[in-house]
Amino acid sequence: MDLVWKTVAIVVVSIVFLRLAGRKSLAQMTPSTVTVMIMLGAVMAGPLSSHSVITTLCVIAGSLVILYLLEWLQLRSKTLARVLSGQAIDVIIDGAVLPEQLRKARITEDKLEMRLRMAGISQIADVKKATIEISGDLGYELYPDAKPMTIRDWKRLMGEPEE
Repeated sequence: MDLVWKTVAIVVVSIVFLRLAGRKSLAQMTPSTVTVMIMLGAVMAGPLSSHSVITTLCVIAGSLVILYLLEWLQLRSKTLARVLSGQAIDVIIDGAVLPEQLRKARITEDKLEMRLRMAGISQIADVKKATIEISGDLGYELYPDAKPMTIRDWKRLMGEPEE
Protein backbone atom coordinates (compact mmCIF):
# COMPACT_ATOMS: atom_id res chain seq x y z
CA MET A 1 0.00 0.00 0.00
CA ASP A 2 2.96 2.29 0.66
CA LEU A 3 3.93 1.90 -2.99
CA VAL A 4 0.48 3.07 -4.14
CA TRP A 5 0.69 6.28 -2.09
CA LYS A 6 4.22 6.97 -3.28
CA THR A 7 3.09 6.52 -6.89
CA VAL A 8 0.09 8.85 -6.44
CA ALA A 9 2.24 11.48 -4.70
CA ILE A 10 4.93 11.38 -7.38
CA VAL A 11 2.41 11.67 -10.24
CA VAL A 12 0.66 14.62 -8.56
CA VAL A 13 3.93 16.41 -7.74
CA SER A 14 5.21 15.77 -11.26
CA ILE A 15 2.08 17.34 -12.76
CA VAL A 16 2.49 20.38 -10.50
CA PHE A 17 6.14 20.74 -11.54
CA LEU A 18 5.26 20.44 -15.22
CA ARG A 19 2.54 23.09 -14.84
CA LEU A 20 5.06 25.38 -13.17
CA ALA A 21 7.55 24.72 -15.96
CA GLY A 22 5.28 26.40 -18.47
CA ARG A 23 3.37 25.67 -21.61
CA LYS A 24 5.86 24.50 -24.16
CA SER A 25 5.83 21.37 -26.20
CA LEU A 26 9.01 19.32 -26.32
CA ALA A 27 9.90 20.84 -29.69
CA GLN A 28 9.72 24.34 -28.21
CA MET A 29 11.84 23.60 -25.15
CA THR A 30 15.42 24.72 -24.94
CA PRO A 31 18.09 22.08 -24.34
CA SER A 32 18.44 23.27 -20.76
CA THR A 33 14.69 22.89 -20.15
CA VAL A 34 14.68 19.37 -21.61
CA THR A 35 17.67 18.47 -19.43
CA VAL A 36 15.94 19.73 -16.29
CA MET A 37 12.73 17.86 -17.19
CA ILE A 38 14.64 14.61 -17.70
CA MET A 39 16.48 15.14 -14.41
CA LEU A 40 13.16 15.79 -12.63
CA GLY A 41 11.78 12.56 -14.05
CA ALA A 42 14.78 10.60 -12.84
CA VAL A 43 14.69 12.20 -9.40
CA MET A 44 10.93 11.70 -9.05
CA ALA A 45 11.23 8.03 -9.99
CA GLY A 46 14.14 7.48 -7.61
CA PRO A 47 12.04 6.68 -4.51
CA LEU A 48 10.08 4.12 -6.50
CA SER A 49 13.01 2.34 -8.05
CA SER A 50 13.88 -1.04 -6.72
CA HIS A 51 15.49 -4.21 -7.89
CA SER A 52 12.12 -5.89 -8.31
CA VAL A 53 10.76 -6.03 -11.84
CA ILE A 54 7.27 -6.65 -10.46
CA THR A 55 7.44 -3.48 -8.32
CA THR A 56 8.64 -1.43 -11.29
CA LEU A 57 5.85 -2.76 -13.51
CA CYS A 58 3.29 -2.05 -10.78
CA VAL A 59 4.53 1.54 -10.50
CA ILE A 60 4.34 2.02 -14.27
CA ALA A 61 0.84 0.52 -14.39
CA GLY A 62 -0.27 2.61 -11.42
CA SER A 63 1.07 5.78 -13.03
CA LEU A 64 -0.81 5.03 -16.24
CA VAL A 65 -4.03 4.34 -14.32
CA ILE A 66 -3.65 7.65 -12.47
CA LEU A 67 -2.99 9.46 -15.75
CA TYR A 68 -6.07 7.87 -17.35
CA LEU A 69 -8.17 8.75 -14.30
CA LEU A 70 -6.99 12.38 -14.35
CA GLU A 71 -7.78 12.69 -18.05
CA TRP A 72 -11.21 11.16 -17.51
CA LEU A 73 -11.89 13.57 -14.63
CA GLN A 74 -10.80 16.52 -16.79
CA LEU A 75 -13.41 15.53 -19.37
CA ARG A 76 -16.06 15.67 -16.64
CA SER A 77 -14.94 18.89 -14.90
CA LYS A 78 -13.97 22.12 -16.64
CA THR A 79 -12.58 23.46 -13.37
CA LEU A 80 -10.31 20.46 -12.88
CA ALA A 81 -9.23 20.66 -16.53
CA ARG A 82 -8.32 24.32 -16.07
CA VAL A 83 -6.36 23.55 -12.88
CA LEU A 84 -4.47 20.59 -14.33
CA SER A 85 -3.98 21.72 -17.94
CA GLY A 86 -4.34 25.48 -17.76
CA GLN A 87 -6.09 27.60 -20.34
CA ALA A 88 -5.17 29.66 -23.37
CA ILE A 89 -3.70 33.09 -22.68
CA ASP A 90 -4.61 36.03 -24.92
CA VAL A 91 -1.42 37.91 -25.86
CA ILE A 92 -2.74 40.19 -28.63
CA ILE A 93 -6.17 41.82 -28.74
CA ASP A 94 -7.19 44.21 -31.54
CA GLY A 95 -3.64 44.48 -32.88
CA ALA A 96 -2.13 45.44 -29.51
CA VAL A 97 0.29 43.27 -27.53
CA LEU A 98 -0.71 42.66 -23.90
CA PRO A 99 2.57 42.84 -21.92
CA GLU A 100 1.04 41.55 -18.68
CA GLN A 101 -0.34 38.51 -20.49
CA LEU A 102 3.06 37.90 -22.12
CA ARG A 103 4.61 37.80 -18.65
CA LYS A 104 1.89 35.39 -17.53
CA ALA A 105 2.69 33.15 -20.52
CA ARG A 106 6.43 33.66 -19.87
CA ILE A 107 7.19 34.69 -23.41
CA THR A 108 9.04 37.77 -24.60
CA GLU A 109 7.68 40.12 -27.22
CA ASP A 110 10.61 39.15 -29.48
CA LYS A 111 9.62 35.47 -29.28
CA LEU A 112 5.99 36.37 -29.96
CA GLU A 113 7.06 38.33 -33.03
CA MET A 114 9.20 35.38 -34.15
CA ARG A 115 6.22 33.04 -33.88
CA LEU A 116 4.09 35.50 -35.85
CA ARG A 117 6.73 35.73 -38.58
CA MET A 118 6.91 31.93 -38.73
CA ALA A 119 3.14 31.95 -39.29
CA GLY A 120 3.62 34.42 -42.16
CA ILE A 121 2.37 37.47 -40.25
CA SER A 122 4.59 40.51 -40.64
CA GLN A 123 2.61 43.11 -38.70
CA ILE A 124 1.10 42.80 -35.23
CA ALA A 125 -1.55 45.33 -36.30
CA ASP A 126 -2.95 42.66 -38.69
CA VAL A 127 -3.79 40.37 -35.77
CA LYS A 128 -7.28 40.67 -34.32
CA LYS A 129 -6.53 38.16 -31.55
CA ALA A 130 -3.62 35.86 -30.69
CA THR A 131 -3.35 33.34 -27.89
CA ILE A 132 -0.73 31.05 -26.45
CA GLU A 133 -2.60 27.77 -26.39
CA ILE A 134 -2.38 25.12 -23.66
CA SER A 135 0.07 23.21 -25.85
CA GLY A 136 2.32 26.27 -26.13
CA ASP A 137 1.38 26.82 -29.77
CA LEU A 138 0.33 30.21 -31.11
CA GLY A 139 -3.28 30.54 -32.19
CA TYR A 140 -4.36 33.66 -34.06
CA GLU A 141 -7.16 35.34 -35.94
CA LEU A 142 -6.37 37.98 -38.54
CA TYR A 143 -8.46 40.97 -39.48
CA PRO A 144 -10.46 40.29 -42.67
CA ASP A 145 -8.29 42.66 -44.73
CA ALA A 146 -5.13 40.81 -43.64
CA LYS A 147 -6.39 37.30 -44.42
CA PRO A 148 -5.03 35.57 -47.52
CA MET A 149 -7.37 35.28 -50.48
CA THR A 150 -9.11 31.93 -50.86
CA ILE A 151 -10.40 30.28 -54.02
CA ARG A 152 -13.92 31.19 -52.86
CA ASP A 153 -12.86 34.86 -52.60
CA TRP A 154 -11.36 34.66 -56.08
CA LYS A 155 -14.55 33.17 -57.55
CA ARG A 156 -16.66 35.89 -55.95
CA LEU A 157 -14.30 38.54 -57.30
CA MET A 158 -14.41 37.07 -60.79
CA GLY A 159 -18.18 36.54 -60.66
CA GLU A 160 -17.89 32.77 -61.06
CA PRO A 161 -20.59 30.57 -59.50
CA GLU A 162 -19.64 28.78 -56.30
CA GLU A 163 -19.91 25.01 -56.22
